[in-house]
Amino acid sequence: MVDRVAESAGAIVLRLALNLGVGGALRAGFRFAVDHHYVAVVQVDADGQQPASQIRDLIAAAEQHHAHLVIGSRYLSPDTKLIPTASRRFAM
Repeated sequence: MVDRVAESAGAIVLRLALNLGVGGALRAGFRFAVDHHYVAVVQVDADGQQPASQIRDLIAAAEQHHAHLVIGSRYLSPDTKLIPTASRRFAM
């Protein structure tokens, strides 16, 4: 279902012959990006917690700071409403 939504939005969706788990899927995606000379790769979970509307902000931050890696955090925004429990913070 998520793959159809992604494709309908114009994303390239890789379909793997075997279930390689999340690590294998990420490696396959990164390998695809390298093989096709992509300049940037953005990885987000499919649960919608990282809005796609913020991808441009991440890329802009990488360009501004000449960074090879940028990590977004939903906890650093002034309008963040999510306050994790102590046990969840520990697990994270």
